[in-house]
Amino acid sequence: MAAERPIQETVASFLSCMFFCVNSGKTPQVNRVMTAELQATAHLVTERGLSDKEFVDSFLHPIEANIITRFGYPKSSQPFDEFAQVFKGVTGVGLAFSRGPE
Repeated sequence: MAAERPIQETVASFLSCMFFCVNSGKTPQVNRVMTAELQATAHLVTERGLSDKEFVDSFLHPIEANIITRFGYPKSSQPFDEFAQVFKGVTGVGLAFSRGPE
């Protein structure tokens, strides 16, 4: 499994990008910037060689948990779904829907 520190830094990078874009408003330009930044960061994740389960446990679940903490549920499902779709388009891995509150 990948080292914990690089995983935390990558998760923080995703969250920073997402929070900035959500706070900036949903314009076509902001969506393009968010998509480009998430795609660039997604390539860092694919280079780690994680299994699908490791990827979901190490990246998607912590990102989703932080988004839910920040925006609450159900408002958090839209930003997470957008993130998951962009990420899945780059890597072919991941969830394309929000798990919802547990």
